[in-house]
Amino acid sequence: MTRRPRSLAPRMPAPRGGPAARASSPDALRRSGFTLIEILVAVAVLALLIGLAIPALNASRRRGQVHACQATIERLKLAVERYAAAFGDFPPSSLGELGIPRTNGVNEGIESLLRALTTAGRGGPFLEPSAEELANTDGDAIAATADDPTGSVLGSRELLELVDPWGNPFIYFHHRDYRGGRGIEDYAIGGRQQRCRPRPEETTGSYPALTSFMIWSAGPNGLNEDGGGDDVTSW
Repeated sequence: MTRRPRSLAPRMPAPRGGPAARASSPDALRRSGFTLIEILVAVAVLALLIGLAIPALNASRRRGQVHACQATIERLKLAVERYAAAFGDFPPSSLGELGIPRTNGVNEGIESLLRALTTAGRGGPFLEPSAEELANTDGDAIAATADDPTGSVLGSRELLELVDPWGNPFIYFHHRDYRGGRGIEDYAIGGRQQRCRPRPEETTGSYPALTSFMIWSAGPNGLNEDGGGDDVTSW
């Protein structure tokens, strides 16, 4: 048997920079993912976008709440007009005028309005509020449902109020309350007691809705401004 001659060519070393070497080189590592600076830039851009989006979302939400508040006021105005057509006068802003003994004197205008509009008498109720629209922000009540001569379909001892989208009671005044500027009521708004009163218009010096009624909400800021500022009004 003849043997094949051994190659006399010297073995060359394997070339450097093979696949393993290339994968572990600094340039390859930088190309395989984000650098710390790139990550920080991405985080900063994301934070900036979120910072721009949040105010826009809040503003959109606020506009939606204001529109909902205006729609509720329009619904109240229609209910008040229907009540007046049936009873010959707008609902009083005093519980005493409805025959309910005076309680704590807070939120009385809207409490009186709600009891009047939910009466079952003379074709009522003139308003059927949802549970989300009702609250008892001052925690008062009449002694018993038998003490309520209004015949309200609410059937509750609590003297509830109609509340705006921010959870504060609407403010209501009958036009009789304008006379002599004596219509002043305390309302529990924004977690504290605030004094409310009808305010004449600056340009004319006359009260708006002079022969009817005024309904308003303290608005998004929860600060009563007697129909000014960001208050949402019926006039």
